[in-house]
Amino acid sequence: SSRKEGEAFSSATLDLGNLNIEASNGIVHYINAVLLPKKLSPMPATVYDMLSEKGEFTILLSLIDSYNDVKSDLQSTTQESGITLFAPNDKAFNKLLGKLTDEE
Repeated sequence: SSRKEGEAFSSATLDLGNLNIEASNGIVHYINAVLLPKKLSPMPATVYDMLSEKGEFTILLSLIDSYNDVKSDLQSTTQESGITLFAPNDKAFNKLLGKLTDEE
């Protein structure tokens, strides 16, 4: 096989056969191989860790670091419910800063 360990199959390597086999309660998509996920790296421990590891959120991290309660929540491993964070990267902040500077 030309597929390397840990790589996902692409549609170019799969024979999709009869795409839609209808049943009374759904549709079966026939394929001639098992689809495997790409090799996954270990999940960062916290939202804060993920932002730090990516290296493209330095402006956001400096803002988060200014607010201890927010930083504490993003570093917590005991949150009862997950945290959803819309995280603009440095490029997005720089674009905004450029627009604000142009308006002055």
